[in-house]
Amino acid sequence: MVNRKEIRRKSRRYSCLVLPPLVIALILSFMSEYFLTPVNLGNLLLQMTSTAIAAMGITFIMIAGEYDLSCAAVLAFTAVLSAPLAVRSPFGAVLGIPFALALGAGIGFLNGWLISKFSIPSLVVTLAAMKIWRGVALWLTGGRTISGLPEVYCFPGCARLFGVVPVSLIILAVLYIAGQLMLSRTRYGYEIYAVGRDAEAATLSGLDVKKIRRNVYIVGGILYAIAGLLMAGRVGAALPAAADSMEFTAMSAVIIGGCALGGGRGSLVGTFLGVLTMSLLDNGADLLQLSYYWISIVQGVIILAALVIKTQGVQKKTKTDRESA
Repeated sequence: MVNRKEIRRKSRRYSCLVLPPLVIALILSFMSEYFLTPVNLGNLLLQMTSTAIAAMGITFIMIAGEYDLSCAAVLAFTAVLSAPLAVRSPFGAVLGIPFALALGAGIGFLNGWLISKFSIPSLVVTLAAMKIWRGVALWLTGGRTISGLPEVYCFPGCARLFGVVPVSLIILAVLYIAGQLMLSRTRYGYEIYAVGRDAEAATLSGLDVKKIRRNVYIVGGILYAIAGLLMAGRVGAALPAAADSMEFTAMSAVIIGGCALGGGRGSLVGTFLGVLTMSLLDNGADLLQLSYYWISIVQGVIILAALVIKTQGVQKKTKTDRESA
């Protein structure tokens, strides 16, 4: 039997998520004649690809009740470590991509292990990881850009299917569809939500909470590496300072997309809409030649408004549940 209340609740929630990017796009279409041009819209989608994939990793982690500030540093580190392999080794172009993915998974495992083994808050562990991996990336390269990347290595980030559709957008779509299905239709997805909603209850029901949280960090690390590969492929170079401050943009997008700060709630549909909202603001700033300071203020207001709306919704739901009980 279809739960009509649940359908109405989800419809209202997604309507609130669709509204901000829709309003911003409408305003920009009137304020700039270049906004709706194919070139600008194409650039908008390409530029948000890496951020959207990184935000996807953060979504998994935040649903499980944890945080990750190291996404941008891991993105840059995996790119600058795999790029020299691709440039110097005869088989490096082929080996560079799986090496980057394995490196991202290893860093994710290390983050998850430290958090679960020593019960250190995830914000502290990932803040330290952000500093470490960014510093190592800059130290290994001397702050220099690694260029001359082979075509095979750059293919995911710069190639176009039939000369029209960017491969990176296809990768983004496949990852988001697969990720959303995993969260909503599989046992593993149910376990992630259960751990984020109430870790103690999840433990009593037989779930290995520490293992599940370690695994989401591994998933996050792999996604950050993919984001780094796509970014390096798009610009044709690996930069040790790439994606500086992306962790805050990605986390902001996840929050705007409806992910609960305490875990147990969130979706990749909401995350994508959150990333789109942030990207539209940046794109609008470029088109209208606005100061970044004003855009930063607007982004902060949107994040605060999203949290206020979410808090009121939770309080209203709690009150209704108590009255019905």
